Order: sequence, then structure tokens, then C-alpha cells
Amino acid sequence: ITDAGVLYTPNGNGSGCDWASIGGTVTGLNGEPLNGFRVRITDAENPDQFQVEVFSGAVVTFGDGGFEYPLGNTPRAGRYDVQLFSSAGAPLSDAYRIVTRDRCEENVAIVTFVQVAPM
Repeated sequence: ITDAGVLYTPNGNGSGCDWASIGGTVTGLNGEPLNGFRVRITDAENPDQFQVEVFSGAVVTFGDGGFEYPLGNTPRAGRYDVQLFSSAGAPLSDAYRIVTRDRCEENVAIVTFVQVAPM
């Protein structure tokens, strides 16, 4: 199930429906995984109350260059902005609005960042 570049899938880590997360991968120009990049996840409704950063390559759930941030232990509808940054904190992408879903079949939102120009 996709929506504007986001793939929605059921959780596969053993927690089943008792889970919600935003995850994905970061890949380079030639499809190679890129590790050590910052992925900032911000609550679009309350940006001052919720903002976290995770690093690509820290989670292999989605493959090399993967990242994931658990949102809780139940599927939840929410609006988040997800943006890619260099390891030093320079922005490398626009912020993309991700709308999470409150269904067990769609409790993981997968975002794929693909490099389109040399850095």
C-alpha cells in the first residue's frame, strides 16, 4: 500500500499489531546504502513537543542504510514531517509529510530517501 512515496505495511517484528513506527532506508546514486545520515522525525501538529533524530544504518529491519523510530505500542493516526540531514546536520532533502495510519495492516510507514545528485 503506497501513498505519495510512502509504503504502508504491517509490522513484522513479533509485536504484530502492538506497534507503530516510521522507518525506511537511505540510498546513494548507484543504489548503495548510505549509513550515518540523520533522519529527523517531527510531529507536524506539535513540533515543539516531539522531534527526534535517528541514523541511517542503525537498524537493519529494512536493509542496509535502514532506520526506524517506534511511535508506540498501538497503530496510530498522526502527521509527521520526515527530513534527511548529513551526519553534520546539513539538510539534504525537503521535509516530507507522512500520515501514519491506525490500522494493524498499515502500522509501519516506510520512507525511502534516494540520492539524486552528487554531494
